[in-house]
Amino acid sequence: MFLSSSSEAINSSLDLGNAINGSGFQSGVPNAESLIAFTESANRQTSNLSQVRKQLSEEVGAEGMVDAAITVSIFQSLNIAADCSGIRIDDDWVTI
Repeated sequence: MFLSSSSEAINSSLDLGNAINGSGFQSGVPNAESLIAFTESANRQTSNLSQVRKQLSEEVGAEGMVDAAITVSIFQSLNIAADCSGIRIDDDWVTI
């Protein structure tokens, strides 16, 4: 939803299906593969997070990496707030 709205705001056309399914090459998002890898690693706290963060920094610069980290943390905090408030997560998300 957020990505759709921001894409409309800047008159950009993105293939969200490719981005969501983990294949960023055809999504239209610059550096999508590294952004997806960083997001997955940060959310799952995998052992390769420092390598993925370094790769993303090399591609988008320090400021871009910080922006990506902030975005990941905002979405994570939304999940935590929903969980704490008792909002039920859709069955599709539970499976994922």
